[in-house]
Amino acid sequence: MEMLAFNPELLFSFQASDPGSRAFHLPLIELAAVAVHQIAVFLYKQDTRVHDRHTSDPNYTVDGATPWDWEPPQQSGDYPLPDRIFGGVVLFDRSQTWRRCDDEGPGAPEPNFYMHSARNDVTFRLWQVKNEEQEALASFLLAPTPEAAADGPLPILPTRSHRVRIDPDRAIVDSKVYRDVWERPEPLRNRDRDDRRPRNSEDYPEEADVRAQLFALLDNKKPGSE
Repeated sequence: MEMLAFNPELLFSFQASDPGSRAFHLPLIELAAVAVHQIAVFLYKQDTRVHDRHTSDPNYTVDGATPWDWEPPQQSGDYPLPDRIFGGVVLFDRSQTWRRCDDEGPGAPEPNFYMHSARNDVTFRLWQVKNEEQEALASFLLAPTPEAAADGPLPILPTRSHRVRIDPDRAIVDSKVYRDVWERPEPLRNRDRDDRRPRNSEDYPEEADVRAQLFALLDNKKPGSE
């Protein structure tokens, strides 16, 4: 484990938080996500030849699997493993300085973390986990024995009940949702593509809430009012 390196500010917020508190859970989850990410990079660099060109499909290459303008820093080695384990790449709201270290002081409490999944039949958008899912993951990571963690919550996968969503091309630039500052934002030209995308209920479940609010306003509109 000597190969693992963590942000000193992240370690400080983890150490300064009361165990069991919400302010303790988020740094804990981020430390776990960073550790899994770095272990994935380490394993990728061992060159185990899982995708050796002599034994794998010659048409399935790193260049073919990852677009040139959206390639992870370690090619295909650093994001697939966290996605398989957690259910998506774990991301955080960096839009402001959140209150992490205690329950008092300036700043608002940090929102729940986000996930960006890369699986079949799940949304392409970023989605925010629920309170109970975040608490279950923290309890799993804090389990004292393997037996206590046997029925873990992973992977966490999105459903229509996950109403807080962000388009991937707007996550880093607009919403400031990411884990590391060096992550590559999706090209801005993709915004037009996503704006024209049909909004189905799997990817845009929050649209149903907007429609319900509009219908409620129309139902409450008085005769003769504008």
